[in-house]
Amino acid sequence: MSTPAGNATAALPPPLTTEELDQTFGVLFIGFVVSTVLYGLTFFQTYIYFSRYPKDNVWTKSTVGLLSLLDTATSALMSQALYYYLITMFASPLGLLDATSTFCAENGLAILVAFLVQIFFAIRVWTVSNKNWALAGAIAFFAVAAFAFGITMTVQIFNQKRLSELATTHMKVVAALSQGLATLADIMITGALMWYLSPSRNVLMKGKTPNGWFEKLCTYVINRGTCVAVIQLAYLLAFVIVPAKQIWMPFHLVVSKVYVNTLLAMLNSREITSGRGAYEEESVSTTTSQPKLSFGRGVTSDTGISRSVRFNMDTMQSADGEHNIELDKLDSQGAVKFEDDPVFDIAGRDHAKSPLDIKVTQETFTA
Repeated sequence: MSTPAGNATAALPPPLTTEELDQTFGVLFIGFVVSTVLYGLTFFQTYIYFSRYPKDNVWTKSTVGLLSLLDTATSALMSQALYYYLITMFASPLGLLDATSTFCAENGLAILVAFLVQIFFAIRVWTVSNKNWALAGAIAFFAVAAFAFGITMTVQIFNQKRLSELATTHMKVVAALSQGLATLADIMITGALMWYLSPSRNVLMKGKTPNGWFEKLCTYVINRGTCVAVIQLAYLLAFVIVPAKQIWMPFHLVVSKVYVNTLLAMLNSREITSGRGAYEEESVSTTTSQPKLSFGRGVTSDTGISRSVRFNMDTMQSADGEHNIELDKLDSQGAVKFEDDPVFDIAGRDHAKSPLDIKVTQETFTA
């Protein structure tokens, strides 16, 4: 009776040491916790986007919706994989753990998320660089190549199954090419946005240098893509240096969500113009302390006032119905002219009334 029990005891794998747990399941759990927090931020930013910019073009709204769904899917798939590794197969030796179907699917979707965001930013670079096809094309090429190698890696993981196979030379080369090309695309995006949106090189950015440390952090670290480029580079180095260990896993779990949140943060930082978002180079707001009215998009003059602008409000209600509120132009003295109304100076003063009133047709607004 004692022999079967002894054989069963001998068949059990040796328990994992604390160091092995820290370097495997520990880093996996940490990465999952951070990625879950970032998913909550994705959900919140998606809500803000659709609430603030209901009239954005259909392609931008479709991209945001698709990325939010993909981010949700990757979170759900990784939750199932984490349960499998930490609960179902907790006592199994690390060398015998398989890459589950959900893990492979999550890896493929994460690569797709990175590709979509990089293509979106390639279009953004094309816009701010005055349609520089060579630069935008190079970014798109590296993004497509990284996507192709990434999908190849995902298929190979699915076929080989064993996580220990990730340390083979072939897998290291394919993964390194995928992550290296993605990192190169991210660095090019960040560099291009920094260059072309610099006030010294873009006349539309004059007087729009961000104020305060928080605004500068959001602009240069998040909106320009610096954060995602740094994390992508760390992911590449961690995998290439120690692929046999799971130190790269937290970066893998986090990087796709940083991609999504970077794009959403950039979109949500825009000013609202008639339900649409105006990018920073299109906005007329400046960092000067001169009093000015809130306008939509237009070209900014030296005084910080647009010469072809409209109010954020589209219409107003009066007893006679709706009246459009538009500023056609500014005269040479900086006065605002309306089609059928008197001339008002730039401070919004009707000379017959108090200095803070603007009369538009039959309505009076307080500036």
